[in-house]
Amino acid sequence: MKFGPLHAEADLIGGRVVVTWAVELDAAAGERLADVPDVEIRRKHHDFVFPTVTDGEPDPALVWSTAAGAGDGAGDLVTDTFDVAAAHLPPRVAATVHTVTGSQNGGAPVGEVLRWTETVERDENGRAVRLEYRVVDLGGTPHGLPAGRTCYYERRALAPLPGDDVPPRPSRAVATPTARHGTGVWMYDSLPGVLTRHDTQVGPPPPPGAIPEANGGKGQLRRFVDLFGCAADHLRSRAEGLATLRDVETTDARVLPRLAQWVGWDLAVDRAIPEQRHEVRHAANLYRITGTLPGCKLWVRRLTGWDPAIKEFWPNVMFTNDLGNPDDPRDRGSRTVDTADTALLAGLGGPDDGGDYTYDTAPGGRYALNKVGVFVTPDPADDARSMRAKRARLLDNQRLFMPFSVQTVLIVDGEDERSDETIAVPVTTTDDSSEG
Repeated sequence: MKFGPLHAEADLIGGRVVVTWAVELDAAAGERLADVPDVEIRRKHHDFVFPTVTDGEPDPALVWSTAAGAGDGAGDLVTDTFDVAAAHLPPRVAATVHTVTGSQNGGAPVGEVLRWTETVERDENGRAVRLEYRVVDLGGTPHGLPAGRTCYYERRALAPLPGDDVPPRPSRAVATPTARHGTGVWMYDSLPGVLTRHDTQVGPPPPPGAIPEANGGKGQLRRFVDLFGCAADHLRSRAEGLATLRDVETTDARVLPRLAQWVGWDLAVDRAIPEQRHEVRHAANLYRITGTLPGCKLWVRRLTGWDPAIKEFWPNVMFTNDLGNPDDPRDRGSRTVDTADTALLAGLGGPDDGGDYTYDTAPGGRYALNKVGVFVTPDPADDARSMRAKRARLLDNQRLFMPFSVQTVLIVDGEDERSDETIAVPVTTTDDSSEG
């Protein structure tokens, strides 16, 4: 059994998003429709950081689930179910449509608030081989979802697949609903009266279930014009959405990498969406502090997730003629280690090292005028593979935040001192010579 990816796209009718996915079954292995675990669809605006819900509490992000059906809608919910005519489907395919109509306190219906379709495909022996779901999300209200506000969907399995110990990873999708501008009505009203006067041939009655698209009470010409009106509404909404495309706070998260390229920022796409928005928003401010100690600390945290301590080693280099400044107690000059100073002894070799050392010219040495130390403490969850990946990411990208010709020394807490790694930022050179 295999779950396909989650897909979401704005419906042609405004205020709605269509969410689809499929489940492939191995009929030869005896997998049945009853073996498919229950799933739920959740929706959120701005990002995928969904709220944590304890047992017994309503989930504000729930849209639909195979176990409970629709989420919270407009008052009481009434579900109608009907089968799609076999004449409209390929052979060995059956579809069932469920429409959810909301009502206020059990009164008159207020319109459709949700719809989902289950399509089952069978092989020549009548065994189910594919199950497809199609959920039309209206936001739990007949008025539909807010136009232009991007929706972030997540599909989560409530139980493991047969033969597995844990449920499959959630699948995600993004879509932005459009608006209903009434272009079809305007187009129809603009037609000459000689055409609309005879538009009296209504369609057949709709099948069971309140589906707005199946409204047969309109004339033949009106239904034909509405096809172009829906497409025009969709196109207009897409055009109006371009005005907010550069708004970092509300734009579709899939646009953030392009916005980051505009400002020359290498976006960390593996981070959460709020962190990506934060990086793009404050990229210019980070550029201003590039090459400074606070800037180095922010970059190391961004690249690895570690909380580092940054230390310049040049104050630790001993100069025999440096007697210090008698008017500045902090400038004591170069001297030997005072073994009676317990604080000084405790800080030797660490980020608070205040000792004086001879100039270290070794490739992996620390104490030189052009050396900057990055002291990090690994996260307890970091394994050997994660450590290597983070170390390589930091050393390979440190040219982004360190001045040229400055060498970075990475010191990992708990490792042997000989494992310190040094990388030098090369100085860019140009050749002004010419031939001839």
